Amino acid sequence: MSEPYAVQPSGGLCNYLRVVFSHWLHCKKTGIPLTVIWQVTSECNGFFLDYFEPLEGVTFLKENSELPVTYIGNRWHDEYNPYQGFIYEGLKPLSWLQEKIDVKKAALGNYISVHIRRTDHVWLAKAEHHYTSDDEFIEFIRQHPNDNLYIATENRSTQDKFY
Repeated sequence: MSEPYAVQPSGGLCNYLRVVFSHWLHCKKTGIPLTVIWQVTSECNGFFLDYFEPLEGVTFLKENSELPVTYIGNRWHDEYNPYQGFIYEGLKPLSWLQEKIDVKKAALGNYISVHIRRTDHVWLAKAEHHYTSDDEFIEFIRQHPNDNLYIATENRSTQDKFY
């Protein structure tokens, strides 16, 4: 029998998802069940199964009692770098959430979106050679003058600049 494999993500929702899905792919490849200790925190204030469909072979716990944890943190599994491939194929919102998403998307009409991080992930993007400059974002936006724009960012000054 294989050793238990458990992860405990940290940080915000995107960090949690990156940890879960990269380790899930590793466990699927190796045939090991995965346990995720998904702690509800001020940074990630919802439980996975309240918003997303369950993942095959994964047990989600809100707290850890005595299970040995294989990984704690916010980095992906080394074999599944999200910058080198799409790792979130199994991420499926629950029907009530998908309906809300569909309503919002319909309201946007034809749109483009940008996700601009300027306070907390600049070092990571640069280390992975995936940093996008403001000028590159502006050029992308200018190439789509007839589309609505959805801006996702973590700070007001960036939002104001691109708005």
